[in-house]
Amino acid sequence: MGIKEILRQVEFFSNLNDDQLNTVIDGFKEERFRKGDIIIKEKEKGDSFYILKEGKVEILLNIDKEGIECADLRVFQPYEYFGEMALIDNSPRSATAVAVTDEVVLLKMHKCFFMNICLVYPEVVFSLMRTMSERLRNTNSQFADVVRSLLKKNKMGAIGSAAGKIVHDIKTPLTIIILTAQLVERLFPEAESYVNKIIKQTRLMDDMIKEILHFARGEKIELDLSVTYMKDFMKEIEENMVTLAEDVNVELYFENSLTDPVVFDIQKIKRTVTNIIKNGIEALKENGKIKIKSFAEDNFIVIQIKDNGSGIPENILPDIFEPFTTFGKKSGTGLGLAICKKVIDDHKGKLTARNLEEGGAEFTISIPLKLDSNN
Repeated sequence: MGIKEILRQVEFFSNLNDDQLNTVIDGFKEERFRKGDIIIKEKEKGDSFYILKEGKVEILLNIDKEGIECADLRVFQPYEYFGEMALIDNSPRSATAVAVTDEVVLLKMHKCFFMNICLVYPEVVFSLMRTMSERLRNTNSQFADVVRSLLKKNKMGAIGSAAGKIVHDIKTPLTIIILTAQLVERLFPEAESYVNKIIKQTRLMDDMIKEILHFARGEKIELDLSVTYMKDFMKEIEENMVTLAEDVNVELYFENSLTDPVVFDIQKIKRTVTNIIKNGIEALKENGKIKIKSFAEDNFIVIQIKDNGSGIPENILPDIFEPFTTFGKKSGTGLGLAICKKVIDDHKGKLTARNLEEGGAEFTISIPLKLDSNN
């Protein structure tokens, strides 16, 4: 595409005729950059603006006091322009522009030449004001998204630090609980089943804290894949959850149609299913019902968890698996479902949530039937 055709793509030049565009073209100089080159730098004085002819350019904004960490505002595509604020004020650049493709070709116009064009063609000024107003509205929205993302990131960092300290501090008392339970078993062999439950739940607590730590740090979790039968898997979850459900008069119904052995990280999937059921129990009122069903469909292990409650608020539903999204629980941290989603993602599966037409919510876990360490 020639320069004249490119200029017709730029809003504040689009209304000029061919003769006027020929005058404008004289003010442009072509410049080339390589991937990683800084085109304009935040806080430096700006005296030109650019139209992107080829390649892509990313706009970055420093968001900490040291100027080290950057937030990505947007990526410009061919025929878009940037740096236009330098045309109307003498303030330093408000962001940094970096070439992100192997070759970037730009059309550069100096501020003085542009001001002369504005004197000759006043309509360019009005077009510039209109397009800049639109740009500012879009930038405000994009920056708000950046701020929300950074707040979430800072929260995750704080939780990661706290979880690391908790893991360190809690290891000793958890070890003491396990050793004491084992001592009780030796003294009172008839208490073996109760001791095993104590040890099992203590180790579960340790695993849960470590899981939060890995999640907050964004670390990849290694899966401990093993073979199990869904009948046994579902039975153990039922045994773990039935007392909690009975305490608030919630009925649990388990149904399984999978008879062949399956492979996944038993403890992580168990915690995921248990977490979703526990959320349902806490959200339901008395006489609530939760149905947990497992079956095979399209080469996936499917676990569906349905309840007859009031459902998930529509404004919450799109972000239900995002960190710090919580509802219906006074003490909710908003991390449980986010961690559940991470576990299922690590299994190359899917976790979805929806409201049912007849009322209530449904969570569906899908895990590949043929899962191995290289999956």
